[in-house]
Amino acid sequence: MLHIATRLIDSRVGTSTGRLPLVDGIKNMLGRPATRTDRYDLTGPIHARWRNASQLVGWPDAEDWWTPAVDALVESLTGSDADPVAAAERLGKERALNSVRLADALVDLNIGLDVMRISGRSRAQLAGALASGWADGLAGWLGRTGLGCLDTLTDLATRDYLSTRLRELYAESSAEGSTVIDKRVLVVVEVRTATSQLITEHRMVRLGQVLGSVFTRGQTLARIAPGIAVALAHRDETLGDLLVALQLELSWSGLGAHPASARTWLEPLPPDYFYLADLLEDISRP
Repeated sequence: MLHIATRLIDSRVGTSTGRLPLVDGIKNMLGRPATRTDRYDLTGPIHARWRNASQLVGWPDAEDWWTPAVDALVESLTGSDADPVAAAERLGKERALNSVRLADALVDLNIGLDVMRISGRSRAQLAGALASGWADGLAGWLGRTGLGCLDTLTDLATRDYLSTRLRELYAESSAEGSTVIDKRVLVVVEVRTATSQLITEHRMVRLGQVLGSVFTRGQTLARIAPGIAVALAHRDETLGDLLVALQLELSWSGLGAHPASARTWLEPLPPDYFYLADLLEDISRP
């Protein structure tokens, strides 16, 4: 997977195409070798410059930038004996688990490598490792939530189950000569994911409890992304009252305030089931 990801990244990091050989001595690509003392002197400024530069190009929140894998990568490239490729894979995995898009994670990595003055094909190798880790992280999350009907941690339905339920509703409406979009609507709630997966999961557990306390008429409640859940609500005269109740429950639970900063919106269903996968993919993007 690493070689495949590395070749895909060639155009982003300015290397030639084709299979890249393993590159030895990545740490030597720094302007000067760092001693153990130098590493601890440099870590703080490197972190600060890296974070600040990422924010300038669009990283959404400084509080969500740091992860333990950042420390591991910086230390592996500034004097420790750790493997920088393994550190980059770990960073990619943690970015995926925290809902960071691969393109954004790669831009952030390239900024960090600029700050640490890493050049040459080493950049391609590290970018490929990050992409590989990101793919593993995403596959791990999907493997936990996508193979059954229930997200076992939150008690919310999975995205696959939601798709199945909607396919049934579209079929029923077609047989009746009616349309789903006149009867149902998705109520979407997004909470901010944290650098710690444990914190994110805790927020989603609380969100599942909130949704279950508000939508009590058998509506399908599903988790479709690490920080996003939906309710398949009835489009009727009760919807307004349910939305008010949802906002109150989010406020009382603490999810409506920083740092979870839950936000809610209505998402109309597409006119045909054929377009549903694209809709859920768009909603799932943080």
